[in-house]
Amino acid sequence: MNWKEKVSQIVAPSDPAEFGRRPIRRAGPATGGSRRSPPSLPLLGTLLGLLALTSCQQQDSQSVAHDILTPDERAWLDARQGQLVIAPDPRWHDAAGELDAYAGMEMDFVHLLANKLGTRFITYRAPTAEEFERAVSEQRVDILPAARITPDRARDWLFTRPYMNVPVVLLVNTTRKTSLTVNELHKLRLAVGKKYAVRDFVMSTYANLTIVPAKSDLDALLDLSLGQLDVVVMDLETASRYIEAKGLANIRVAGHVGPTYEFSMACRTDMPILQRLLDKGLEHISEREKRRIYDKWLRFGAIPFYLSRVFWSWMAAGMAAGMAILAAILAWNRTLRRQVAQATRELHQELAERKRAEVALSRAHDELEKRVAERTRELAEANRSLEREIGDRRQAEREVLEISSEERKRIGRDLHDSLGQELAGISCLAEVTSRRLKTASSPESGDAAKIVKLIEEAILHSKIIVRGLMPVEIAEEGLTYALRRLAEESSHLLRMECCFETEGRALVYNNDVATNLYRIAQESIANAARHGNATRVLVRLSVGDETGTLTIQDNGKGMTAPRKTGGMGMRIMRYRAEMCGGALRIEPALPTGTVIECSFINRAAITAGEAPEGRGDVSAV
Repeated sequence: MNWKEKVSQIVAPSDPAEFGRRPIRRAGPATGGSRRSPPSLPLLGTLLGLLALTSCQQQDSQSVAHDILTPDERAWLDARQGQLVIAPDPRWHDAAGELDAYAGMEMDFVHLLANKLGTRFITYRAPTAEEFERAVSEQRVDILPAARITPDRARDWLFTRPYMNVPVVLLVNTTRKTSLTVNELHKLRLAVGKKYAVRDFVMSTYANLTIVPAKSDLDALLDLSLGQLDVVVMDLETASRYIEAKGLANIRVAGHVGPTYEFSMACRTDMPILQRLLDKGLEHISEREKRRIYDKWLRFGAIPFYLSRVFWSWMAAGMAAGMAILAAILAWNRTLRRQVAQATRELHQELAERKRAEVALSRAHDELEKRVAERTRELAEANRSLEREIGDRRQAEREVLEISSEERKRIGRDLHDSLGQELAGISCLAEVTSRRLKTASSPESGDAAKIVKLIEEAILHSKIIVRGLMPVEIAEEGLTYALRRLAEESSHLLRMECCFETEGRALVYNNDVATNLYRIAQESIANAARHGNATRVLVRLSVGDETGTLTIQDNGKGMTAPRKTGGMGMRIMRYRAEMCGGALRIEPALPTGTVIECSFINRAAITAGEAPEGRGDVSAV
């Protein structure tokens, strides 16, 4: 008997008709002999098995506590109690007979399904694969427990939804420590399991692989264990059963292959109700029950490593290698000491250089800080100088505006006192002359009357000029009166409708503020008539406790392009708004025209720069 025959000896189940898988007694390390367990281990195993069985029975009884079938389905199934034939495929767990072909994941699922449906199945055990195919083709079988859908079988069988997935894995010797993918197999000696789907997939997809023929799945695993193969491609269930049964402790999973076996149950086409019953029963198998089956079959089991001859061979070789490695480590240690000493000296030198560099960097940093401080002082001084220049410029502008205002007032007083008085005297003289000529019935009396009318118009114009130069009186209501008079005179002189509105008494306490507001209104009305071709202008004055607003709105053509600064008149209006402690805002009116709004502070005295932040410029919207 050769070594493969010795290793292949296993204990077969005593009752081949049972559904569940019997525990497989493990063979010896290399000679096939059995190993006696300590007396306490069988007792402990028996107790654990009884506890697990009790738990499973309780869960099963709970799972079938209620009937999942309809009355018609129950009647149909009860009428065929113990008559439905189920036939597992003998090729699924190797056709050579090393393992029980009628114990596996699918038969555990069949056992659960029978409990869920509350029925019994008759198991047909075909002696050969040919006999199995003959029974299937002659439909002497009602149910296939694990079948994959193919075009040929789809014509003769009804399939349930897939209920069981078995992955296909790459198995390697434990001496190979890295993982593998299918793309890395072209340089390795490869054997493929007997399952047709994975063989066809590997050979059709990766034609350049070196595939070593193997008589059976077990032969492939034994060759892999002895190092005669590099990789074996096999489904995980078959691999788990062989590795556990044969004690192949030096095999591990290194990767996965593309296809995964998806299995369904199949029934004859003349029994569609059976297909529904199978689907319903499979749906009621819980995830916990599925996981228990997967954990039972999809795992590796192995004999204790310390009982393996291979382990002791490797142990002896390892000890020899360890002595050699120890000697090498000692030699390497001496070399490392010399290298560490050299590296330490170099490190000290590098630290000294870094310290010198840090000192130089600190000096440069201090120098830079000094320069930054000097530059900051220079910038602060320049800023203060600029602020002084800005203040001086504002003061100069204010003085120019005040001088201009005083000069206007002086010119207005001179016109009123000199030209106005002279025109008044001429008017009186002309009026007397006109009366005399009219009394004498002189033909020149009409001309004299015209002269009197022209002199009166000249007097009116001189009064308007004087009022423009001296618009606002010191009295609190002077601005309201001046704006109303400005609106009336503008309507008369500019030939357009000019109105004035106010809210309440609209008292403005500061005469300079009143004068600036009047000038802004005067300039706005003139711009509306001259540039906007407006026919109507509305002047509105609204005064609160400490602030107020002057609004001038026209219906002209408006501003075609908003400008931030504008011309000379706009800049003067902006400066006057700043002198009032407010801001000037210009935006288009709806549907046409322009709105000019000037906000101001209504107090008796306003200091320079009292305008709120961000409100000192003209804004055009």
